[in-house]
Amino acid sequence: MADLAAEVAGHLAQLCPTAPYGAVVAAAERLTALLEGPSVRWLSGLIPLRHARGLVREATGVEVGRLGLHASSSSHPPN
Repeated sequence: MADLAAEVAGHLAQLCPTAPYGAVVAAAERLTALLEGPSVRWLSGLIPLRHARGLVREATGVEVGRLGLHASSSSHPPN
């Protein structure tokens, strides 16, 4: 699973190149952990694939948005 988190971190770093490294790694770990839940629920028939994909898509949007906030707050110090 560490390989998946590293791959996700690489993609997030490309999407948000000014985000701090620690924030990118933390977001990748959260997304990787999140992916496990819906995939298990989908594989066991508890939720449809479309819903599982929607959960992951929404969580990815939230994490990318947070990385953007990290990047903008670190590049613009408060007055």
